[in-house]
Amino acid sequence: MIVKNKTATLVSRILICLIMLAGAIISLGAVNPAPNWYVYYTNLSNYFCLIVVLVETVFTAINIKSGQDKKQLKVVPEVKFAALIAILVTFLITNILLTNIFSAAYWSGAENVLMHFVNPILFWVDWILFAEHKNTKWYFPLYELIFPLTYVVYILIRGAIIADTAAPWQKVYPYFFLNVTELGYAGVFLWVLGLVAIFLIFGYLIYLFDNFAEVKTKLKQKFQNKN
Repeated sequence: MIVKNKTATLVSRILICLIMLAGAIISLGAVNPAPNWYVYYTNLSNYFCLIVVLVETVFTAINIKSGQDKKQLKVVPEVKFAALIAILVTFLITNILLTNIFSAAYWSGAENVLMHFVNPILFWVDWILFAEHKNTKWYFPLYELIFPLTYVVYILIRGAIIADTAAPWQKVYPYFFLNVTELGYAGVFLWVLGLVAIFLIFGYLIYLFDNFAEVKTKLKQKFQNKN
């Protein structure tokens, strides 16, 4: 059910902004030193989503003030979609592949809980409740690849510059599937290819979900025409 009340939307987005902002501030070292915060996909995807929500909050406030007389401001749908999939992958990959969500250590740090669990859920709640739906296009999942692929290129270039065989690989490559020292570029390429496939699968599943009625009608018409 889509919430159309703009005041409720604004209040909710302000709360989401504050929670996501708290996670970002902690991740930048406000509580404990945060070395290399700028190399982790989790951090960057969270910052990406925070910027999107901040802009949406400002736009919502402007739209309330301007009423219906002016054209309503909104975040470019492709950007919102890219952020949506980026934070979804952060949530799933981290909680399934990289950490044990059922361990006490997982829940012991505010940064970990906010960045890996709470923020992704809040961003999805915002999309489900307040975003315009049925406007997702078939090519949106292709745009979503720009962010993660840019990240991979950035990490590989950084790794090539600072690589030191005497240093632990974790200080050069933030994730094992980007560890060129161990996997080689061919191995990393295969991992990236698999992750790209995951991004696309998630993207097109969301596309089908968001356009379920339209897709169902088209398939029904196509089936009827064949018969």
